[in-house]
Amino acid sequence: MLEEICIRRRAGLKFELGAVLNQRWTIISSLSDYDIHTSDGCSNRGIKLVQEISTGKWCVLKMLPPDMSCPGHAMREICVLHNLNRPNNSDADIVRLLDFDDGCKHPHDIPWIVTELCDRGTLAQLVDSHASQSRHLPEAFVWHVFERLAAAVQFCHDLGVVHRDITPANVFLHSNTKMQTYPDVRLGDFGCAVDERDFSRLTLETLSPGNPDFMPPEGCMVQASSDVYQVGLVVLCLCMCETDLTECLADFYGGMDTCGRRISPELKRLIVWCLSREAGQRPSAEMLVASIQRVVSERRINKETVAFERLLEVRKGMGLCSNTAEE
Repeated sequence: MLEEICIRRRAGLKFELGAVLNQRWTIISSLSDYDIHTSDGCSNRGIKLVQEISTGKWCVLKMLPPDMSCPGHAMREICVLHNLNRPNNSDADIVRLLDFDDGCKHPHDIPWIVTELCDRGTLAQLVDSHASQSRHLPEAFVWHVFERLAAAVQFCHDLGVVHRDITPANVFLHSNTKMQTYPDVRLGDFGCAVDERDFSRLTLETLSPGNPDFMPPEGCMVQASSDVYQVGLVVLCLCMCETDLTECLADFYGGMDTCGRRISPELKRLIVWCLSREAGQRPSAEMLVASIQRVVSERRINKETVAFERLLEVRKGMGLCSNTAEE
């Protein structure tokens, strides 16, 4: 209680609505309160909508736990995001880090980060919306998310980062500017992420566990294969249009039939591969991306071939009709 009083006094009016942070961001409204439990194991201090003063751009402010309450937690998340958001990584499927304050001046200071606002919400919100209307997501969209999410994980692993908390609520959708059918996919919330440079000095007791519902069979260990397992679970949620994993897994292994929905054998095969009980039997993120791209390419070619053949049949039929008319 005393610690909480010190944190509140130290923060003062710094994060009140209308306050300006770093002479750059105006706090507009609260998106969540700090006392709501979050999946990263250390309750964040709140999430707020902010506006950049110079551009009017809407962004997201995430207030991180002070070092006094969660030693090293905020600094790890900031360092991971800073590492992933280098200037030459602008095309990565990762939520963009725009600004931060590490709160290192005092142990009671509240660190914070500002990230881009993904205007299409999260996969969890999308699934809940479709489920409430008894609608399924198109399999083509599922393949799109699968490919982009796997690519985001490969990008993280290539830079030595393990996310450890990949859930539908931590995968964001953002309107694209490339005239594509589906929105961009962004992997976010790196509160449980660990950089390989921290592996040797961290223990399971000091690590945030992540969402227990998406825990891989090996537990909350720091290994790349755990991320791949969670990618499989997220894609399974999309296929079944359900965020209750107990229901998802039961339906999936029981025949993949939920409300009349069945998925293609290729999609099932890759999900089963990701969900291998033994970590060593799962694909690497790189192998997964290559496998997805191969299937997506084959599906696109098959679709175009079928469309072309149908066009030929229509033209042939029109030719027959024309000849018959002339006779």
